[in-house]
Amino acid sequence: MIAFNEVLRETAIRDTEKGIQQLTNEVFSLHNKLENLHASQTASEHRLEELNLQSQQVLVSVEVVRTELGLFNEQLQMTALSLAEADETFKVVETNYNDSSRQYNEFNLNVTRQQSKINGLKQELEFKSNQLNDLKVQIETNTTQFGDTVNSMEQSTV
Repeated sequence: MIAFNEVLRETAIRDTEKGIQQLTNEVFSLHNKLENLHASQTASEHRLEELNLQSQQVLVSVEVVRTELGLFNEQLQMTALSLAEADETFKVVETNYNDSSRQYNEFNLNVTRQQSKINGLKQELEFKSNQLNDLKVQIETNTTQFGDTVNSMEQSTV
């Protein structure tokens, strides 16, 4: 019986030692898990800090971009205004050019008409001058013929 009790005690001791060993292993396992969780938590906190920093940098960058966008929009509006003014100036200059061109064309047409009249008058003058010269020659010829006729008549009557 003592031997049986000894065996039972040894079995109980081994079972207890096994239980203690399992509990020790679980404690180490839980300790490792706890360390891993602490490491994960620390890494997550660092990552969260990095993300917060990045978020702040992005917000600053977005604000800078918004400011630049506002400046570009102002420049765009000023450029559009300048373009509209230039367009109006161009329209005025174009209208003035078209008026000047029309006046020039009218003047040029009048000059052409006057030159045509002058050329016509020159031709008429030349024609009349030639007619006058022909008539003078004819008068001289007729006067000479008349003189000859008068002389012939005088000689015939004598």
